[in-house]
Amino acid sequence: MRAVQSVSALPLIGLTKTWRDDTDVYITPTPAEAEQLAGLGCAMVAFDATRRPRPHSVPELIGAIQAAGALALADVATPGGSGRGLARGGRSGEHGPVGLYPRQPAAGGSRFRADAGTARRRHPLPWPKGA
Repeated sequence: MRAVQSVSALPLIGLTKTWRDDTDVYITPTPAEAEQLAGLGCAMVAFDATRRPRPHSVPELIGAIQAAGALALADVATPGGSGRGLARGGRSGEHGPVGLYPRQPAAGGSRFRADAGTARRRHPLPWPKGA
């Protein structure tokens, strides 16, 4: 993080990828990791906001991120899942590739279309036709 900050003034999005025995949550699974990323200067911290069983709740993670002065990016399994992450206090939502997770239908269209659909529902902007 520090190396990137030394050559760029752009805001950083930070995340950790940690395999743990007590959970399948992989992306920034603990408040301590979220706080460390914010402490390194990340403007936004991405975390797993799926419904997977976890040792720390989504509101706990969001609270730790916000208390450390960063914005929370909810990483979810489906386009519709970003609404849950946002409803719990996340500032932004992002989902993995369409069709990647077992409960998602196979990708019949582009990820862009899925992302745009989520964005249109969450943000009342003048979206271009077909987006």
